[in-house]
Amino acid sequence: MNRKFISVISGVAALVMGVTGISPVSFVNDNNSAVISTVSAAQTMRDISSAELVKDMGLGWNLGNTLDSICPWITGGTVEQYETGWGNPVITKDIIKKVKASGFKTVRIPITWINCMDTSTNTVRADFMARVKEVVDWCIEEDLYVIINVHHDGGSADTAWIRNAAKDFTGVEKRFASLWTQISQTFKDYSDYLVFEGMNEIDFGSVSKNEAYDTMNKLNQTFVDTVRSTGGNNAQRHLLVSGYNTDIALTSDSRFVMPQDKAGRLMLSLHYYSPPQFCVAESNCSWCTPQTVWGSADDYAALDAAMLKIYTNFISKGIPVIIGEYGVLTEAENNKDKESIRKYLAAVSEKAVSYGMCPILWDAGSSGDMKFIDRKTCAFNDSEIEKNYKALAEKISSGQLKEEKPELAVYDEKTVSIGSDGWVNIGADKSKLCGIRFNISCSTSWDSQGGGGINFADDWDNCTEFGFNSVYDTVEVIFTKAQREKLADKIGVFFWWTLLDDPNNDASGHTSELSFKNGQITLLFEGSGQPAVTTPETTVTTPKPEVTTPKAPETTPAPATTPAPSAVRGDVDCNGSVTAVDMVKLMQALVGSITLDDAQKNNSDMDGDNRISIVDLIKLKNMLVQ
Repeated sequence: MNRKFISVISGVAALVMGVTGISPVSFVNDNNSAVISTVSAAQTMRDISSAELVKDMGLGWNLGNTLDSICPWITGGTVEQYETGWGNPVITKDIIKKVKASGFKTVRIPITWINCMDTSTNTVRADFMARVKEVVDWCIEEDLYVIINVHHDGGSADTAWIRNAAKDFTGVEKRFASLWTQISQTFKDYSDYLVFEGMNEIDFGSVSKNEAYDTMNKLNQTFVDTVRSTGGNNAQRHLLVSGYNTDIALTSDSRFVMPQDKAGRLMLSLHYYSPPQFCVAESNCSWCTPQTVWGSADDYAALDAAMLKIYTNFISKGIPVIIGEYGVLTEAENNKDKESIRKYLAAVSEKAVSYGMCPILWDAGSSGDMKFIDRKTCAFNDSEIEKNYKALAEKISSGQLKEEKPELAVYDEKTVSIGSDGWVNIGADKSKLCGIRFNISCSTSWDSQGGGGINFADDWDNCTEFGFNSVYDTVEVIFTKAQREKLADKIGVFFWWTLLDDPNNDASGHTSELSFKNGQITLLFEGSGQPAVTTPETTVTTPKPEVTTPKAPETTPAPATTPAPSAVRGDVDCNGSVTAVDMVKLMQALVGSITLDDAQKNNSDMDGDNRISIVDLIKLKNMLVQ
């Protein structure tokens, strides 16, 4: 997250997804919870795993909009000018002490280096490095964990440079390695209370997805290799590797791979601003209907599903995770309900910690639009939020927080052919069918987002939807109890929409290019000897894409309207006839690439429920194919 310029958001996301073993340098407190002993900055590295380290990091806080500020209007300025360029005062020991007193154990210090770097030699100014070191030392003195990174050097501003790796990998890698060599050498004797994070919210949209993932993987490997090569404590330092755009879904893509590391001390960095309609949608935004209230059963279920997805895809596979950023807009003009903000922050932080993650609150301080601690007064703007964090910190330290360690379902699998009409015969075991899994084939080089529907009983009014962020995704949908009860002898699986790569061309969708890989899908049945697997009614296991194109939340209906008497169902473009063009326009509206006016909305509301959803798209398609 930058000043508020959010490059990518973890969004419409209901995606499915104590210290485990006490180290020799740990002890057990009166509540039998594992506690790792404190160390000084110059002490050697402890013999603990990265997973143990993350669990001991507790609650985290971001020192945002300060050392990470980008100030192109300043040339050759002082360190203080850059530090205060986005409206925050200079960092003081008092703010660090306040963070510690409020229950946080970790401080993430976002840093943009290009402001104070000689680009001809790739050398960081000594006074800037000294200032970074001073702030790190203040945190260490308070027995806080510290994360330092390379932040807006990878952003979208004119001065950013890391994203140029898509076209000039050699040049960018040289600067990147030089920068991390300097950082590593400065801090090589620091203990494992200091963590290095390679990058922040990086993607490479100017090239194909395959090239983008390859570039990301290579830079992450360069980061690890560079730090390890500097020796000292860096040979064993715990390193935080950036996920693709730090996004849950995009990082879950099979093309993202963690770097090789002989030390075996890597962690994964992901960000969580979901649902984006609540977290980051301003009151006047055009890409969605802003959500001002959070805390419904569906909201909590979406959070549970997202955290379970992280656990399933990463933590359960031995990859510790740090939620490097999460937060909500706090400025009054964005109309976010105050109590909802409190609920959201409390729920996200507690759920993340319960899964063994360290959640780190994004705080813009006295500037920006996510303001929690006033940097001038060193007081929380909302004292209730501080109380919540203190209470959670006490709950964690006393061993009262329940650890989430779900037993992941194991299914009996049966791969079957899918008919050209999209239907699959289930067979005699339909009562035991829990879900489906499939891979996608694309007849062209297109690769982006899309989705479809699953018909359970030849009932087009009650299809369930699925989504994918890439044609390389493996799509898995676990059925709810209600869906399982509706199962007939067959199910239909269909691709309904794709993200248009050319918003100026109504016929540029790619649905017709998609098919099921090898013409097959996998049926997932209850495992042998395993109790029936059911999914809560509010859990969506494979929702629409969450990041690159925010969409209007289906859980927040638009204000009720009465269709005009002249409304023609399906005539989305209001030209008097219903054609495939109308279906394409409805797809565009659902993915947020266009906005419908009132008349278009009236005509798009196929089921008459006063909102636009995937169900309307399905009904429109059915009308066209009849």
